[in-house]
Amino acid sequence: MLQGFVGVSIISIFAAVNNMYLMDNVFRINLILKEKGMTQTGLAEKIGISRVGLSKSIKGNTTIATLRKISTALDVPITDLFAAPAAGTINCPQCGTEIKLTAEKV
Repeated sequence: MLQGFVGVSIISIFAAVNNMYLMDNVFRINLILKEKGMTQTGLAEKIGISRVGLSKSIKGNTTIATLRKISTALDVPITDLFAAPAAGTINCPQCGTEIKLTAEKV
């Protein structure tokens, strides 16, 4: 546990910081499946959901619990399921809009 975050899992903190509650993230699940020589059908069977349910999860309609199952089944950290954000950008935690950051010397 992180000090000061008693009772809050690191997954919950990661989810909040990375806007996972809006679930509009870009996932790398299909890329990881290809790298591991697996199919969506095989992964769906392994985690106990339908292929259609997995497809919806991959498209962004998912839960943290499903992401945990996927990361465990693929033997990767949950953070590997997410595409890296473009350098110099962040997403608004309220609406998900991408915000480009620039630095100026003053």
